[in-house]
Amino acid sequence: MLRTARTPHLSRSEIEFDSKEHRHFDHGYAVTSHSSQGLTAERVLVNADTGVHPDLLNSRFGYVSISRASHEATIFTDDMAKLSPQLSADGSKTSALELSNQSPSIVQGIGMGM
Repeated sequence: MLRTARTPHLSRSEIEFDSKEHRHFDHGYAVTSHSSQGLTAERVLVNADTGVHPDLLNSRFGYVSISRASHEATIFTDDMAKLSPQLSADGSKTSALELSNQSPSIVQGIGMGM
């Protein structure tokens, strides 16, 4: 049986293959780490691109992504040396109340002139 896979990021947008010859292929679904919160999957594949903004690849991302797996998690990255420090970075958000306790120059610098 001939199947077609759509690949919008490659130069060819479709790849055809015979599913009887390639039985190891199966359907897969991709979600962002944020939309996966609260979900569990047997196997999780994580794409950790170290070239993204530091706010996107941090300890919170690592925890949410890896903890979705019930049996197996695999991380794919472009730079193993950069990955560890980025996943060690704190991803906590700062609240307005926390900022109001900062020095006046910081508060005025972000437009909260109090």
